[in-house]
Amino acid sequence: MESEAFPVPGPKLVVGLPVALLAGLLAIVFSVALLGSQSPGCGGMPSTPLSKEVPKRLVPLYDEAATRFHLGPKGPAVLAAINFVETSFGQNMATSSAGANGWMAFLPSTWEVWGVDGDGDGDKDPYDAADAIFSAANYLHDSGAPKRWWDAIFAYNHAGWYVEKVLRYTRQFGDADPAS
Repeated sequence: MESEAFPVPGPKLVVGLPVALLAGLLAIVFSVALLGSQSPGCGGMPSTPLSKEVPKRLVPLYDEAATRFHLGPKGPAVLAAINFVETSFGQNMATSSAGANGWMAFLPSTWEVWGVDGDGDGDKDPYDAADAIFSAANYLHDSGAPKRWWDAIFAYNHAGWYVEKVLRYTRQFGDADPAS
């Protein structure tokens, strides 16, 4: 009679309870890891969310390049603005009258110094979106960004009107003003 009042747990309960606890713990760990991967600077969402006008396929490139070259939270919007002003997000990559070419309209001499392999394929190609965007981030950083955005953008194209145009699109695409 004592065994009926206090039944001994069967093997299914003895094994099932620890397995269920382990599954719950793993679910929590994976949930925390997934949330952490979406934080800025970890390959997740850009530091300054970009507007819907910016092609979604390019947003990760702007964010990763800005992160790698320490351009701060406004970096992705500046990169998007320069890309739009220079080539309309890669839709117009004709060589300029000054000889600039590729996704971010680099002069060959500038590309020689600041061009990088953004996608890790072993090639530095101004007509490759990743290479060009990462190279632009590299050049902007070396030219003073993020502390001196105006100077960095001016270095990209030596014209005040150009800087103002890029800043206008930066605000439009990222709702942020890097000069402020």
